[in-house]
Amino acid sequence: MPGFFKTTLVLAAIAASSIRFDGARAASSLQLSNPDGGEVRALVIGIDDYQHVRKLKGATADARDLESSLRGMGVRDVTSLINAQADRSNVLREVSRLVERTRTNDIVFLSIAGHGTQEPERI
Repeated sequence: MPGFFKTTLVLAAIAASSIRFDGARAASSLQLSNPDGGEVRALVIGIDDYQHVRKLKGATADARDLESSLRGMGVRDVTSLINAQADRSNVLREVSRLVERTRTNDIVFLSIAGHGTQEPERI
């Protein structure tokens, strides 16, 4: 896991600076590339269907939209977990797989759409 922490972990807003127009494609086609030469990788999680709390109506759509956008911009390494697929064991397994294949200079997107919670700060 030490290599993972040396890897650039980026939020979508920061990565937007690496979006460039690909001259070989139509002007409306965006390509997402890593200016440092590494791969762009993503784990996208979306959960609407909860068992014990209020169900949502849009988290899975958001996750699918993000997955589609990333793939449409040329990102090949995208893993999605939607609803029941996003159980504890699958999420932990996919995070571990992402860590294992991530190298220095890769950009990693981790997107989780679902219920949130607040916790008091503990110092």
